[in-house]
Amino acid sequence: KVKLGYLMQSAYSIRNITIIAILISIAFTIIVYFFISDKLTLPIVNLKNKMKQAERGNLDVKAECNNKDEIADLCNSFNLMLENLRRLIEKNRREQEMLKKSELRLLQAQINPHFLYNTLDAIVWLSEARDSAHVIDITKALSGFYRIALSSGKEWITIEEEIEHIRSYLIIQGMRYKDILDYKIDIVHEDILDCKILKLILQPIVENALYHGVKNKGGPGLITIRLSKASPNEILVEVIDNGAGMTKERLKAVVDTINIDTISSSKGKGYGLKNVNLRIKLYYGHQYGLDIKSEPDKGTHVSMLLPKTR
Repeated sequence: KVKLGYLMQSAYSIRNITIIAILISIAFTIIVYFFISDKLTLPIVNLKNKMKQAERGNLDVKAECNNKDEIADLCNSFNLMLENLRRLIEKNRREQEMLKKSELRLLQAQINPHFLYNTLDAIVWLSEARDSAHVIDITKALSGFYRIALSSGKEWITIEEEIEHIRSYLIIQGMRYKDILDYKIDIVHEDILDCKILKLILQPIVENALYHGVKNKGGPGLITIRLSKASPNEILVEVIDNGAGMTKERLKAVVDTINIDTISSSKGKGYGLKNVNLRIKLYYGHQYGLDIKSEPDKGTHVSMLLPKTR
């Protein structure tokens, strides 16, 4: 009996030791699992999630890894790849903008000679009519027009210079269309005259008002150019004519055309407005652009809100 009790006591001790050993093994396994998960599995899962975000177009993500192993090297390579990709995309965007700006400058150079030829024809006609006073006026206006149009290659001029440029344009056109064209330039707030503005954005709009508004009116028409402060930081530029106007269908077609993000190099429906709208968005930002309202037989109102720049 003594030996049996001793054996039973030993068996209980072995059982308890075995249970304790199993519990310790389970606890150790759990600790090792979480350690491996923290050091290996979680960084891989996090990297995978970041890759999925980048795949969906979010290139601003960044993989975080505090380890100093191969996974950390993989995270660093992933971050470096995204940084290089962002740089390439930004470089490509800038190059595309520069290309569009160059194409628009080239287009302006193609438009100006057409206007020059017509003006020279008018000068010849006035000379043949021995109208020396008007020859002097139109020659001075032509000189002022091209002096500002060239502007030593500058992209930005003051509002005062832009107004002088459009006034020269209207003087010339007023002599060619003196029976139908009247114009008014209204500077509501004169303290904006020294602000900077993108060069030659008014002339295509005024030209559009003349050729598609006033000339189609069937009688005398008025073009009003108005500049004012819309807010302490913004300038409102308006070109208003009381010409033929547009139907809702044609207005929609013109608005759809000017909002196409490609440069138009041939004359057509709204091509001048389209290129102005594109220039505004390229130089000022996509939140800016032309706003057009029109009614048949009442005229057209083109406006643009621009940031005040000095």
